[in-house]
Amino acid sequence: MSPARRLLRPTEEQWRALPRRVSGVRTTVLAWLAGALATGGAFVADRGWEDAPIPWARSVEALSVLSGTVILLAVLFALAGWALGRRAVFALPALMTACLAVHAPLGAAAVPVWAVGAAIGWVMAILEVKGPLGQLTAVRALSGSLPGSDNVEVGPRALTAERSALNAGRRRLLPLAATALALWTWFVLDWARVRNTIPAAAEDSYAAWPAPLALIATWLLTQQAFSLGWRHRAHRLAGGAAWEVPARGGPVWVGPDRDLFAGHITRTEAESAGCNCIIEGTRRNLIGRSEADEHSVPADDYCPVHGIDALNALSHESLKSLAGSAWVWDVDSPMPRTGPASPAIGMVLVGFAGHAFTGIPARRTHDTAEAASRYMETASEALKDEEAEDWDDSDILSPRPRRRPGQDRPLPRRHSRHGDSLPPRTRLVPALIRCARIGGTPAIRAPSLGPGKRA
Repeated sequence: MSPARRLLRPTEEQWRALPRRVSGVRTTVLAWLAGALATGGAFVADRGWEDAPIPWARSVEALSVLSGTVILLAVLFALAGWALGRRAVFALPALMTACLAVHAPLGAAAVPVWAVGAAIGWVMAILEVKGPLGQLTAVRALSGSLPGSDNVEVGPRALTAERSALNAGRRRLLPLAATALALWTWFVLDWARVRNTIPAAAEDSYAAWPAPLALIATWLLTQQAFSLGWRHRAHRLAGGAAWEVPARGGPVWVGPDRDLFAGHITRTEAESAGCNCIIEGTRRNLIGRSEADEHSVPADDYCPVHGIDALNALSHESLKSLAGSAWVWDVDSPMPRTGPASPAIGMVLVGFAGHAFTGIPARRTHDTAEAASRYMETASEALKDEEAEDWDDSDILSPRPRRRPGQDRPLPRRHSRHGDSLPPRTRLVPALIRCARIGGTPAIRAPSLGPGKRA
């Protein structure tokens, strides 16, 4: 996978217009109920309570063994098919078709019931496939219509996370294949043995117990291989870009990354000469309170390198170049939102290709995008009729008041346990005020009164 990706910026309307899948709970329940009703109807149609035991010679015939196997699987699906989740939609038509194919040559009375169950199953499976295909087509169309003049370099952590997410489930293929092969071998050897064996008087019929287990393992192997192949195919068709998407709406949940919260510096920055942020953060017990501390530390207000005095001593051009740095902004304020006037920072989805691959959330700074960890998981899918959480809400991002881009109102002042007033020696730099008005209403850092500190 190439680290260089096209940077795509869909509008909020374009992002919301992408189709979503329906809820998996509804689909699972409908598939399970259809299978349960078909199995129950077949039992009633065949008057199963009147069936006599099958003689031994007939029970070892291929058709009888296959019939008993699919019936047992149908009963298991009726009892616990809901446990398969969305995969029940694809298990239903396969199972109903197998029951129809086995019982049709026997002239069973339940053939029409199995036929109706198979028809319902195939319709549900087609509708389930239609959703992801339509979404992938829409993503490809939107990707082709958006200007991609800007490129972004994806960092090694994001690339590793993307590769791991793409290959998720690959390690299960070998154990599933080995299990299926072992069960089929057991069944064939056992079946060959009993066909040449004279049964005891008490044995009325043969039960091929390894056969249902072998079929289940084979189906799981097929489903896992298809899911893996579909994910790679979708990513190959539409996953060659980094999407800088709006926080609201869309087919996936896109929330704020911890690294996008202000008032922090990276561990690498904290190890620079003259920086005492780690020492002061440890002394004031500010490090180790969250998972974000693994990659960043709070910027100390009195640090010679990242403190308020160092910030105020910077030139106008230096301040503008640091607008995308987290330590410049107040810890109780979010980072400025990306917009046409501020393309320096933002959240991106690396490799987004719709439902098949929802993308790796990464933080973009200028022309690079990096994930917080190489174990970062893909973004969560947003289903149809679900309203995405408003990540711009002040209760989620910050206790500070928020404003919309372009709205002229005072910047929020830093919240302090000692009061809301800014220390007299702090001045707000005009260059950063203008940067703040680009979007997201971040606040300029102001020193808090810590232990042993004087304003």
